[in-house]
Amino acid sequence: MDKEQEFLSGLADAEESEVQFRLAESATISTLCDVVENAADFAKNMRDKVLDPRTPPIACRAKCDHCCYQSVSVTAPEALRIAEYLTRRKLNLVQRFIFKLSTLNKKIEGKTPEQRGALNLPCAFLDKGKCQIYKVRPLLCQKHTSLSLQECIAAKPHGFPPGSITEEKAQLATYTAIISGYRSGLLKSLPKSFHGSYELTKAVLVALETEEAATLWTSGQDVFEDCEIKLIEST
Repeated sequence: MDKEQEFLSGLADAEESEVQFRLAESATISTLCDVVENAADFAKNMRDKVLDPRTPPIACRAKCDHCCYQSVSVTAPEALRIAEYLTRRKLNLVQRFIFKLSTLNKKIEGKTPEQRGALNLPCAFLDKGKCQIYKVRPLLCQKHTSLSLQECIAAKPHGFPPGSITEEKAQLATYTAIISGYRSGLLKSLPKSFHGSYELTKAVLVALETEEAATLWTSGQDVFEDCEIKLIEST
């Protein structure tokens, strides 16, 4: 194992241990939100530490939303955290978001990432080019960068297939490692819970519409059973 791989493996192990530590006593909506926030902060801090100053600037800018028309995979705690954020900070807008999520879900449910991209439909949380849940956006949204605007424009209608975007290396590597450790920590901390890769739109909708969703999920109920993201077309 070379030094870079050893370093990234260490990040994943550290994140896995941190998740287990934070969930050791209890898994409440508060601790689940805390775990996701910590993973995000850890990934950002490590990215900043290893970022090469000679790296070309990323093309991503405010209101550059080409990637906001795609399928986004989230874990259950991420969906629960977003729902909690909306409920606590945007109480008067919750019903509006439920309507937007439900409307979008009817159009994209069961679509592959490529089919989703071809629909050219914005994320339910995108408003005039601005993310309404930026502070609690999914880890995969935080991970995403692009060094080329033209690559994003070309990839948008195809669902951003793997390899279509030149990403900033430090961010890609650190976030990938830490997300891996985060997911592994969840599996080990909550073995009775169901752990999937859920489509953002439907998962947050379920979290908003299901009373005590976090309690049900941590107790072993498959709250998000119909939210799995579709990666390939059925044959």
